[in-house]
Amino acid sequence: MRLAIFSALEGFHLAEIVHRDNQIGPNLPEILGGYIKQRIDDGAFQEQNTEITAKIFIDLIYTCVLDKEASVSGPPIDYSDEEVVENMVWIFINGLRK
Repeated sequence: MRLAIFSALEGFHLAEIVHRDNQIGPNLPEILGGYIKQRIDDGAFQEQNTEITAKIFIDLIYTCVLDKEASVSGPPIDYSDEEVVENMVWIFINGLRK
């Protein structure tokens, strides 16, 4: 997280530093986007841009971790990581369902 913030302040994107052209296999947004696409094809999720949806979900997780570590949005909430993750996933998945 520090590296991501530092690199952004220095004008670099962490992805440019970490991921190179010789990256092997799909990245996390591609994997998650593939799952969402499959669920759309199965009729379980609403039609949407899977790339954007996957990126938003990953950003949601990243923001929650950042907030837990740096208290960006105010005092920390008094819930376990498991409760926060379960709630976050429930809200996100139910927003996708038909």
